[in-house]
Amino acid sequence: MPSLRNSQTLEGFIDTIRLSLRHPIGNQRYWVLVEGLTDQKLYQKLIDGEKTHVKAVPQGGIAKLRLVLSTLLSESTESLQPATHVLGIRDADFLHLDGQQELQENLFITDVHDAEMMIIACNETFQSWISEYLPEELNNFKQLREQFLHSLIFLGGLRWLNDGEDLGLNFEDFYHETYSNLDKQVCIDKLEKRSPQRKRSVSTEEIDKLVANVTDYYQLCNGHDMENVMARWVSKQYKGIKPEQVGAALRVAYRKQDFIATQLYQNLTHWQKQHGAILFAEHSI
Repeated sequence: MPSLRNSQTLEGFIDTIRLSLRHPIGNQRYWVLVEGLTDQKLYQKLIDGEKTHVKAVPQGGIAKLRLVLSTLLSESTESLQPATHVLGIRDADFLHLDGQQELQENLFITDVHDAEMMIIACNETFQSWISEYLPEELNNFKQLREQFLHSLIFLGGLRWLNDGEDLGLNFEDFYHETYSNLDKQVCIDKLEKRSPQRKRSVSTEEIDKLVANVTDYYQLCNGHDMENVMARWVSKQYKGIKPEQVGAALRVAYRKQDFIATQLYQNLTHWQKQHGAILFAEHSI
């Protein structure tokens, strides 16, 4: 059987899955494609069928995921049936806030903004994380989480506007150190300074107006921003803790039974029933 280990290009990745589907053993496998390696780490423990393989697409991101999926699904023949063996999961990003749906066949979206926010929204998982790092806040974990979310509303609005208008703002590795007492104009100035190719400037007023009627901050806020906030907060006691460590701890704490409570899980089980597939181990809960 071909291996995905050496398939660093999109073409090689696609070809490996294509060859697997044509193999007498491989055509019994189910491929769940995701945007990145942290998604792969999360979903491979949740979508745990014996013949299910969760893989991140090379180079990552929604565009690459959609390209791989659409390429494979366009090649359905008598000996190659990707429509019943290949699917994808992507972050919803702002689709829910915009009242939009993902139209790509076999591509499912998270209930909230992204996989990280799906985990953080789970009371049991977040409480478990608080118990490990901030036990003195254990009885106050919901209020503390709300405080973290509220500190990210303005940045979430900036990301939303940038996404909707394709403004070209550069958010890569961007983190404003004073989310807890945010100077909105300073935040915009710093972001625009690092985005010389932006299409236009933005104002604090238009961001405030955009987010004024948003009540579900799990849809608005980015999970990596949230992990940054949590890492900054915890670093007061645990020096040097990184957002990646926060993310890893949250993934470990998130359980199969937590995932079962999501609409994403319901959609996946509906898909497997439709196609006679087995994505989940029967006795893994």
